[in-house]
Amino acid sequence: MKSFGVSLLAASILVLAGLIWAAPAQAQNADVVGSWQIITNVQGNENRSTITILEKDGQISGEAAGRGGATPMLDLSYAAGVLKWGIKVPQLGNQVLMTEVTVKGDTLEGAMDTPLGKLPVTGKRLTAAEMERMAAREKALIGDWDMYTEYNGEIMASKVRFAMDEEDDEMAAQIIMRGSRIDVRRMGFDGETLRMSVGIPFVSEEPATLVAKLDETGKKFSGSVDTVFGDLKLTLEMVDTTKLVVPPYDDPKPILGAWTMEAEIDGQTYPAELTVEERDYQLYAIVKSDTGTYESEHMEYKQVGENMGAIRIDILIPDLSPDKKLIEIIVSGDTYEGEEVNSNGAFVVSGARK
Repeated sequence: MKSFGVSLLAASILVLAGLIWAAPAQAQNADVVGSWQIITNVQGNENRSTITILEKDGQISGEAAGRGGATPMLDLSYAAGVLKWGIKVPQLGNQVLMTEVTVKGDTLEGAMDTPLGKLPVTGKRLTAAEMERMAAREKALIGDWDMYTEYNGEIMASKVRFAMDEEDDEMAAQIIMRGSRIDVRRMGFDGETLRMSVGIPFVSEEPATLVAKLDETGKKFSGSVDTVFGDLKLTLEMVDTTKLVVPPYDDPKPILGAWTMEAEIDGQTYPAELTVEERDYQLYAIVKSDTGTYESEHMEYKQVGENMGAIRIDILIPDLSPDKKLIEIIVSGDTYEGEEVNSNGAFVVSGARK
């Protein structure tokens, strides 16, 4: 009986010791549990991500979400105000890069060890309201945005399409321009500032970096894009499809009338004529070719500056396909060019005012 009593006492002491040890650890973990916005300074550029730390049974675990998607935080630990974690980087052969920061209240500061040396890291705690706001603003990005860059006084128009990647459950972006679509390599959005890294084929091996801030309306970004040609002024404007499809649309006078049209489809060139009419407060595009005359089911128009406009034509041309075609056109003064949005550059059009 004495031996049993000693064993029971020893077990009680061990349990009590465990509780005494766990209590400070859990209290300490509360300093870091939650979501944090992390900024890593990479050669003067800010690389933003969000880390989320959870606690269960006195142990912490975490996940980091940034431009490359979400990834587990490895070797995560917190003690005496110092938070450490590692991130596996596929681009470096799955090498784990360690970060060590000192936590002071709702801020943290430290460095990440990389092959380039130590990179400065700062961060701040995100409140629930800030997380909800970031999620709502990210969701509001989904859709098409008109993108305008200015180079040597000339405005170049293209489009950015934001969508959710269902496989990774992460936001993805694609830049659409005549004859090509470019997938955004890396993207970060903290609810206010958008950052994207984009490769420019046949121009430079170095990616262009886009940085733009969202205005109070939530429908326009202003910023710049760093390219081999220098910093170019940049704006992004959300495409207001309700305005484009349903009158009143923008004043159509700049595009009304007859235009020449040259369609290049899979390397073959086909001449045609394009006429834009307004009837009963609706716009119509009539395409006349050697095979017949075809009228659009819908036509949209948005003016961009004094001499530019964006047109979308939804039209069925049976000789080309049994399916309707959606053609996007950029008008610049008395000329235009565009493409069928689903052709990946295999169906492009151009023309001029007659």
